[in-house]
Amino acid sequence: MPQIINVIYLCTVVSFIAGLKLLRHPKTARLGNVIAAGGMLIAVVFTVVISVHMNLVLVLVALLLGGLIGVVFAGLVKMTQMPQLI
Repeated sequence: MPQIINVIYLCTVVSFIAGLKLLRHPKTARLGNVIAAGGMLIAVVFTVVISVHMNLVLVLVALLLGGLIGVVFAGLVKMTQMPQLI
């Protein structure tokens, strides 16, 4: 079981790195954001699933609050400032 845990976390790290690499060009930046966000989602969900003593309500509140803050800031930033946002 520990080997599969390490493999899943390794996949999330690879997705973060691939996402960052794709952020270097405007044409691939959207895909980079999706890949990095997907990796983060997998990491959070998997951590919650394997954890025994975790308050799921706090995790969900943190995810919703972070998502809301991200949506608000993404709406306020001009396209020319997008690299600074990321």
